[in-house]
Amino acid sequence: MDNKHYRPDIDGLRGIAVLSVVGFHFFPVLLPGGFVGVDIFFVISGYLITSIILRELASDTFRFHRFYARRIKRIFPALLAVLYVTWIIGWMALLPTEFASLGKHIVGGCSFTSNFLLWSETGYFNAEAEQKPLLHLWSLGIEEQFYIFFPLALWLALRLRTRPGALIWLLFALSFSGCLYATYTHRSVAFYFPFTRLWELLLGCGLALSEQQRNDLCEKSQLQDGAPRFSGRFWTPSAKDAASCLGFILFASVMIGLSTHTAFPGLWALVPTIGAALCIFAGNDAVLNRLALNNRLLVWVGLIS
Repeated sequence: MDNKHYRPDIDGLRGIAVLSVVGFHFFPVLLPGGFVGVDIFFVISGYLITSIILRELASDTFRFHRFYARRIKRIFPALLAVLYVTWIIGWMALLPTEFASLGKHIVGGCSFTSNFLLWSETGYFNAEAEQKPLLHLWSLGIEEQFYIFFPLALWLALRLRTRPGALIWLLFALSFSGCLYATYTHRSVAFYFPFTRLWELLLGCGLALSEQQRNDLCEKSQLQDGAPRFSGRFWTPSAKDAASCLGFILFASVMIGLSTHTAFPGLWALVPTIGAALCIFAGNDAVLNRLALNNRLLVWVGLIS
C-alpha cells in the first residue's frame, strides 16, 4: 500500500494475528483460541488487496502483470528461504520416509497447494499435524488461490458495469453456507478448502468496496454543494471508537475462550472476522487503533509477516 493510503494500525492488527497463532502453538494453555489469527489475517488480506485494485482501476493504472509481479516479489524470497532451510534441516535430521514426506510438502508450498495436501493427510488440530514443519503454509495456499481468480472477477464486474458488491456478497453467502455445512460434516474440508474459507477474505473485500463507495459519495456531494459537507466520513469519531473497542473484545474473547475442541470454523469464525472488520472500519484514529495497534512492535511484526 502506498504511503498516502498506508495505515499502520492494519499492520498492527496483522501483527496481533501472527502473534496469536504463534502463541497458540507455543503456549496452547494460555492462548487456546489463538488459531483464529488466521481468520483475522484473511479479512486483512481481502481488504488490502481489494483497496489496491479499486484505487488502480479508478485511476486506470491496474495491470494484471504488475499485480502478480508484486505478489511474487513480496512472497517468493521469504518462501523460498523457508523451504530451503527446512529442506536442509530435514535432510540432516529426518528419517528417509519422513524426508520423503517433507519433499511433498515443499512441492505443495512452492505450488500453493499445501492446504489440499494437508487435507488429504490430517486435520489441523490432530497431534500428527504438529510434526509437520510446513503446516503454516496452508493459509498461504488459500490466499494465493484467492488471488488467482478474484482480481479477474472484480475487473470483469466493473468493466461490464455490473454491481461488484452484489457479486461479493453472493459469493460470501454461498461460501459461508458451505462452511457451516462442512464444519459439522467434514471438518477438514471446512478448515482447508478455499471455498469454505472464501467468505472471510470476501468480508474484507466488501469492507474495502463499501469504503470506496462512501468516499465516492462524499466527493460527489462536495462537488455538488461546493462545501465539504461530510468531510469524507459518515460516522462520528465516537462511533468509530466504539467499533474499535467492540472489535478488540470480539477477537480477544475467542482467542482466550475457544479451543481445539470447538466446532471451527463455522459460526464461531464470525466472531474474530467481524472483530477484525470493525477494527479496520474504525480507522487509524480510533481510540484502540491509535493506542494499541499503532504500537511499533506490533506494526513491525505485521510488516515482516
